[in-house]
Order: sequence, then structure tokens, then C-alpha cells
Amino acid sequence: MGRSLQSEPQAFKVRAALAIRGRPMAYALRCKVWVEKDGRALLTPARLDLLRLIRQRPSLLEASRELAMPYNKAHKLASSVNGRAGLDLLERSVGGAGGGFTRLTEE
Repeated sequence: MGRSLQSEPQAFKVRAALAIRGRPMAYALRCKVWVEKDGRALLTPARLDLLRLIRQRPSLLEASRELAMPYNKAHKLASSVNGRAGLDLLERSVGGAGGGFTRLTEE
């Protein structure tokens, strides 16, 4: 299974214990936050996880494997970030003798 990079501060959680008939019950309030541009999702938890891993190891293939995400899905997510942001957040080079890379730009 892949490892989620979501940390506790990102996942907003509120826990409350209620005693009903002497049995404690735990409830958790959770929400996901994303950034939209022109009504379309730009940065989602999955895209942010992918971008973090690309920053750590400049390889889309390695990042997708770490997240247990199919490479095609990771490629689509990475392409959608570039397209929707209106600027190049990722720089990519196709593999060859020296191998390819995907890395974050200075943007």
C-alpha cells in the first residue's frame, strides 16, 4: 500500500467523546480543502502529495509508486496542475540515455 503524506495539521480533526448508556462513542469531523481556479480544482490533497514527492525525488514514476498511484493517473494530475495554474509548475524531460526527470520549477 502507498504511504499518504497527509499530516495531522492538514487533516482538520475534532474528536469528541459522548457517553450514551455508559458507552463512550468517538466522533471525528473531517474535511478536505482544495484550491480552485475558475471553478476547477487546481490543488487537491492528491496533487499536493504528488508535488511533495516530486520535490523530494525528481521522478514522476518514483512519486507515483510511492503513492501507489498508477503512473497514468500521476501523469494526468501533473499535467492538470500545469494547465490549470496558467504557468509551468513542473519541468519535465523524457527519458533517454541519461534518464528523464520531473521537477518543480521556481514558479
